[in-house]
Amino acid sequence: TALIPNSIHYGGVGKPWGTNPFTDPFFSSRHFQVLDDGGELTRYHKASVLAQWPEGMENLRVCFENPDLTHRNCCRCEKCIYTIVAFRAAGIPQPPAFPIPLTDRRIARLHIDKDLFPVGWKRLTAVIHQKQLQHTSWARAIRTARRRSKIRPFFDHLKRPFIPLRNRLRKLFRGSPLSRKQIAMTPPSPPSP
Repeated sequence: TALIPNSIHYGGVGKPWGTNPFTDPFFSSRHFQVLDDGGELTRYHKASVLAQWPEGMENLRVCFENPDLTHRNCCRCEKCIYTIVAFRAAGIPQPPAFPIPLTDRRIARLHIDKDLFPVGWKRLTAVIHQKQLQHTSWARAIRTARRRSKIRPFFDHLKRPFIPLRNRLRKLFRGSPLSRKQIAMTPPSPPSP
């Protein structure tokens, strides 16, 4: 038997995303059963349960974007920030598994992906209001990030026609159409013999 930990609350299942409580059982066979696990709890509720397990708090891994491949949480991506904020909403300090302190500025500058956690952020915001935490600086930063992420697609749409021109200029001045960040993350090519 395999348990697939569910990242989506059963009440928040919308369009299919990787693993899904409705499709996971179809991976089963007569000799191997695949079960969806944990969908009855939101990430906020899972944080409350996990806080009672010190080893889990030290070894929790949610990040899949850590560029240095150290198998630690980057504390910068949406999944990391969302999880840290869920712990804050539950009244639990930032777990040791997230070594970089989360600032309000980092929360406010977060790009909330319209496909990743839109329902989760909405539910987490509802929990924050329910617990009367909406006046905290980090809750205000979440509102800023959500607002910015709603208008970002409009500006992305305006930029789209200029991308080919931008890439040509980058190639002319840098020798590559990649951004500086993309160039920094590209592994060096092996020297030719």
